[in-house]
Amino acid sequence: MAPWMMATETGENKVQPNLLAWLEETNALRWACHGDDEDLVRFLLSAGIAPNENAIVQAAAKAREKGDLRVLGLLLDAGWDINKPIRDGTPILGAFIRHPNLVSWCLSRGADPNAPSGSATSRTIMEFAAAYASPATVRLLVEEHGASVTGGSLVAHASMVHAEISPPVKNPKPSSGTEHGRLEVARFLLDAGAPVDAYHLQNRGDDGGRPQQQERTCCGLTEAVLFGQQNALHFAAWGGRTDMVRLLLERGADRTAPTCSMWTDNATLSPLEFALKYGQDEVADLLREA
Repeated sequence: MAPWMMATETGENKVQPNLLAWLEETNALRWACHGDDEDLVRFLLSAGIAPNENAIVQAAAKAREKGDLRVLGLLLDAGWDINKPIRDGTPILGAFIRHPNLVSWCLSRGADPNAPSGSATSRTIMEFAAAYASPATVRLLVEEHGASVTGGSLVAHASMVHAEISPPVKNPKPSSGTEHGRLEVARFLLDAGAPVDAYHLQNRGDDGGRPQQQERTCCGLTEAVLFGQQNALHFAAWGGRTDMVRLLLERGADRTAPTCSMWTDNATLSPLEFALKYGQDEVADLLREA
């Protein structure tokens, strides 16, 4: 028997308690996952070390990098709940949302696209999907796995990425891969019943529909400070995305909905005033139309 092992009364060999405690204190499982060492992960789990968030984050990162899900699968088999939020406040499915094969794997392991995030400041899985998933993935989640489109601000997330907002620009560059498919995603979500006027990171069911101050950060600023009160029409308006503006207006977007943020110099502006502030004359013409 190896010196770090001990025999129990039932004859089972187990790791010495002191060594087990040391392995847990030194985050051995995390480092094994970081090194993508399947054999070591298997040993540590068999020794009695439980899966933890740090290990899951490392295993998920390696899965995204290499497409190899064996280590992450070991952690799930050892008892980690695939629908439990991880470091960014969203379950594993949200972390994999850009990768269709990883999404399919999560769904096959019981991932729920409606699983709650860790806090009111965390994006939901479907908000991540609206912003970054392929149109086919969004359709899969909604049509085949029962994803809800009525909670959160899905259309606002699609519009934000479509507009390439960060930072604002007077004349946005032509469409690129960054926002590829966001117009299609927004159209699908609206067809499925997503609210057209929901404000970014709001409509969570506990705020009466009014803006909440959020703590998520972007470019070193909280998103509440960076984006303030904005919905899909606001993002499209000051981003100069006439295609998105047309779609939203066709679907009944409120062209008078107020917005206030650092980009309005903390003034309360209508979508038309917001578009004019950033020189988006074509958008302004659309918003003026009856």
